[in-house]
Amino acid sequence: MSAHRSSSAATRLLTPSELDSGSESELASSLDASSPPTQDPKAKSKAKHNNTVNNQRKGSITAREQCLHFARWIPRAIDMFCSLTDTFRIAMLMEEEEASKVSGHSEDEDVKAQRDQVLSYVGKDAQERHMRNYSKILLGAPYLRKLAHGNVKQQTELHAILTEKMQVIMGQARSDDASHLKNCVAQYAAPDPSDKGLEPPIYADNKSRALLGVNHPQLAAMLCPIKHAKAYHEDPKKVQAELQNGVIRIHSAAWPAFIYEGTPPGKDFDPDNVQEGFSKGYYLKRVFRHIFTSPSSALVPDGEIIPSRGCNAKLHGMEKVEPEHIAYAFVQSRFSIATRDKWHETDGCYKYNEAYTRFIKAIREAPDQTWAESLLQWWNQTVFGNKHGLIVIDLTEDDEDDDLVVMQRQHEMRMVAVHQKTRLPENAAATPAAAVAEDTAVPPTSMRQSKAADPPIPPLASPSATPSSIDPESLK
Repeated sequence: MSAHRSSSAATRLLTPSELDSGSESELASSLDASSPPTQDPKAKSKAKHNNTVNNQRKGSITAREQCLHFARWIPRAIDMFCSLTDTFRIAMLMEEEEASKVSGHSEDEDVKAQRDQVLSYVGKDAQERHMRNYSKILLGAPYLRKLAHGNVKQQTELHAILTEKMQVIMGQARSDDASHLKNCVAQYAAPDPSDKGLEPPIYADNKSRALLGVNHPQLAAMLCPIKHAKAYHEDPKKVQAELQNGVIRIHSAAWPAFIYEGTPPGKDFDPDNVQEGFSKGYYLKRVFRHIFTSPSSALVPDGEIIPSRGCNAKLHGMEKVEPEHIAYAFVQSRFSIATRDKWHETDGCYKYNEAYTRFIKAIREAPDQTWAESLLQWWNQTVFGNKHGLIVIDLTEDDEDDDLVVMQRQHEMRMVAVHQKTRLPENAAATPAAAVAEDTAVPPTSMRQSKAADPPIPPLASPSATPSSIDPESLK
């Protein structure tokens, strides 16, 4: 068996309770803990020492530190319930299997048998999910690829980074978002908080959540399965009692009313068209904005959102809304109005992991892909003020005073003109650049450059260094 698999076999997965059990100070101290000292500090060259000092003065970071910053983005944009050790182990076995097929070389039968046995316990859907997560994580933290395919020492470092650092940071990011939302539930859950709040009111300084969830009349209506929403509005007390005593089951296979549009949520729900209004609820939208574009944008009317430079979306290069972003906001939305004081993957019969996966599947694997694309465009318009997200810039006459925009427009006009000339017959007249630009739909490239860290981080210590050329000794 290869070295990476033997290293992975010793992995112990952290449980959600372990992720949340440490205090903020303990987590901070564990994340800031330095690597073990070298046996002979004097043996380090003076040049390497000077390089380290200069990099610190410039505010640059190591590739390892970049991985830790990226870890905060993984639950929000890649997989909220991602187990890094599971993902890397399964994906690397899948890579090994594919490589053996492509090479055509015979391999050790024991190695193949052990790999097949491990993969046989993982369903095809789960394998695809692990590989998708693995690819996205390596894209955001490329240094991990070097460690994953390195020697025993590098794979030992990979194991430490994944389990002792990144997985903990992922849990802390999720917990931070949940704790920050607790103080905003009263505003976000009320249809029009400037006019009237929830009844009875919810106070931010109240540590008990016993009166939330199905024990609060308005929140119960939001958590009520959408198919029972109409009955709730007709007879609130009766249906609330049925929710409390379990006559109406709240489980992850039933969409809660709050994800549907309408005031109150699900007011116009059509049982013959369940996808209509799905994930357009005002409460879900406010929580999404709170997390990705800043709390100050949560209650801003549609069309007036201008994501700030320091918001999570821009800091992590988020150019458009993906199903994983909405699913993360969905889980955080539900947890924020439920009765549980601390994070747990289950709430009675409700399984957050299952609900999260089903939510993503409802959009990514929707039978009606036209509807799914339209829904994501709606979210882009809601979040970024443009149905294409941050990829396309709407160049209007108002941009004539912006010289940078003018430069981009002129360049695109020239490129379109050149492209058209190559397609014209030799004796045909060239089309004026302005006319070509006006008549040809060519989406402009993005002019927005986003930083890849939360909070903002400086560039890598050696801008010219690639993941394959970084010396692990310099990362200690």
